[in-house]
Amino acid sequence: MGCVLKRVSTFLLALYTLFSVLIIIGMGPLYLHFIATMVYMVIVFLGIVYAYTIRGSLPAILGIWVVAFVFEYFGVKYCIPFGCYTYTDSLGVKVAGVPLVVVFMWCAIGYSAYALVYNLVEKRLARVFATATLLTVVDLVLDPPLSTVGLWIWLEDHWISFYGVPLSNFLGWLVLGLVVGYVYSSLRGGARSRFLVYYSTTLFLLQLTLLNIKLEYVAPSVVGFILVVFSAVQTYSAMREEGFL
Repeated sequence: MGCVLKRVSTFLLALYTLFSVLIIIGMGPLYLHFIATMVYMVIVFLGIVYAYTIRGSLPAILGIWVVAFVFEYFGVKYCIPFGCYTYTDSLGVKVAGVPLVVVFMWCAIGYSAYALVYNLVEKRLARVFATATLLTVVDLVLDPPLSTVGLWIWLEDHWISFYGVPLSNFLGWLVLGLVVGYVYSSLRGGARSRFLVYYSTTLFLLQLTLLNIKLEYVAPSVVGFILVVFSAVQTYSAMREEGFL
């Protein structure tokens, strides 16, 4: 990793760790969650750039942004494929009803999932499906608490749902996850600097899990705990391989 990129990454990891600790112990103001998420996304983007270079990764990043925006636009406009929902003003600037931070987040969390399965699955097609599956599992932990706190609102009551989240939403995540996994699997190179992505992802998942525990959402809390352990184990392995331990 270049000297400048390494220094920036180290600073952002330290900053994200501080923000995460404040959030976890309940001392951070509400807007700190938004700032922390932005830092998390920047860290993951740096991980992508290091793994594939700017020239190599930019088409994939832009492509995922476009696809994610189209999916989200059809979601808020026509209830396809996630279900009927609308975003509140809590997520900042919107374009056609879609917060830009959500579009950026699909790119970041998608790569986090891809990086976590990269060394566990060898064949490309299997990696695509593994990435989509892991993304959908992550949403079991993400969607219930964040919709509950009011970042977005489901507009219809569904007689079959998961903590208020319609099952169609998870199908939408699986479909978009396949696209994201396919795009990342088409990049040439390997998921280098895995620690950078794994560590920040572990903290991100830990925050979501603790929020589920606070809301007394049992199933998402259990799933979140499993995901945190899964990510933490890979973080430890990457730390040893990359000389941090």
